[in-house]
Amino acid sequence: MRDGFQMVARIPYPITVPKYYAVASEAATMAFLRSFGLPIPEVYGYSPVPDNVAGTEYTFMEFVRGTKLSDVWADLGDRDIASVLHQLAGLESKMMSVSLPAGGSLYYTHDMEKRDGISGILLVENERFCVGPDVRLPLWFGRRSLIDVNRGPHLHPSNIIVSRSPDSSWQVTGLLDWQHASILPMFLLAGIPQRLQNYGDPVSESMTQPALPKNLDDLDEAERLPAKGLYHRRLVHYHYVKATEECSELHHKALISHMGVLRRRLFDHASSLWDGETLELKVDLIESVERWEALTGGGAQCPIVFDAEDVRETKRLGKVQEGTDETMEAVRSMIGCGEEGWVPTEDYEEAMARTKELKEAALAAATSAAERAEITKHWIFDDIDEDKYA
Repeated sequence: MRDGFQMVARIPYPITVPKYYAVASEAATMAFLRSFGLPIPEVYGYSPVPDNVAGTEYTFMEFVRGTKLSDVWADLGDRDIASVLHQLAGLESKMMSVSLPAGGSLYYTHDMEKRDGISGILLVENERFCVGPDVRLPLWFGRRSLIDVNRGPHLHPSNIIVSRSPDSSWQVTGLLDWQHASILPMFLLAGIPQRLQNYGDPVSESMTQPALPKNLDDLDEAERLPAKGLYHRRLVHYHYVKATEECSELHHKALISHMGVLRRRLFDHASSLWDGETLELKVDLIESVERWEALTGGGAQCPIVFDAEDVRETKRLGKVQEGTDETMEAVRSMIGCGEEGWVPTEDYEEAMARTKELKEAALAAATSAAERAEITKHWIFDDIDEDKYA
């Protein structure tokens, strides 16, 4: 603007669902959390409907100056990593200390009344807000948004803004992207954010303080880079858990619960059935049967039984799936995109160039014409017909 004022105007992507609830919930969630002193951009105005001069849903919000944590994450020293994670754990603790009446997502009461003719579940302390339909993306993706059901009333480094303080330390100054935020009970909410966790590594899972290999200087470059990468992942996992222990006793107890991870996997993988995928949930159910007493506290008979051969084959396929998932995560990391394929606008051309290189490498490595045809036909990062998912 002519006076130097800057702000951010957000409009939902065409296939964003559910548009009304997503825009309305994000605006309310940001205002609500900001009122508790959290570093959330101020919302200047929003419209969850396209019936306006712009002809689209929109949100106008404060422009937060700083640097995306993802842009400096790999270059931070050990002390800065510990400091940033301690700040994030403190902010999480403040959010988790807010008492809410039900699970779902947060809205302004008047937005729920306009849409559904009901006020949702009002917050006793502030009836401007209410809990309404859950806007987590898995509940609405694809044709799920058309199903008439009661839907019951994400930290990522690219959504965290940091700035250098006068003493050269990094300070968290903004938390962005609340479009699909939901309210869950602690036993389902607890967990290390996906980009910060290092599960599957005995060092991380035992909470042993990580250290670089003593012979690091003797390794060649090809060996040194993976060793540093592993150390970084272990360090982030370790400091997040330690910071959570210091900042939030309740979250830490849920985080280290032996059965907590299994319960959350059951909850998350139950939605995978919509995508035609049953393997992950079946693996979880088999583990639940095997650990039934620890999972439930005993006193009730497990209602499901699996054949021994079925268990062996499912576990084998589960290991294959884990390997595939790890490969996919490595590819996403190389490209710089999230689970749904999103990349920042300024990184799009570079990300597309990387996908092209990866596809060419995959085609070159194919051992038959049939394999090359399959890669060409099903390359996951090619353009798709978005109307199928609208």
